[in-house]
Amino acid sequence: NAISFSQKLKTTLTYSINKSNIIETDKIEFKLNLSCSQYLRRKTIDSIAFADLMSSGTLTCQSQFRIPSFNQDFLSIINTICQSYRLTG
Repeated sequence: NAISFSQKLKTTLTYSINKSNIIETDKIEFKLNLSCSQYLRRKTIDSIAFADLMSSGTLTCQSQFRIPSFNQDFLSIINTICQSYRLTG
């Protein structure tokens, strides 16, 4: 119900294999961590709407990520940010 914090999904797959009238059963456990950015929807806004959003005081969360810019081109920096926050374009 809440997407303000990461979610954890855990499930178990149980399977049986019949080999020469001998049934072998085994289980595989899956754990999946879903970060908040997994729930984000893509929305395009213009620069005025973005400035209004930043100055409105309604944003409740902030994130900071420092990337050393020396010896990196702009595309590499953008790719690092997208990978860190699981963003896609």
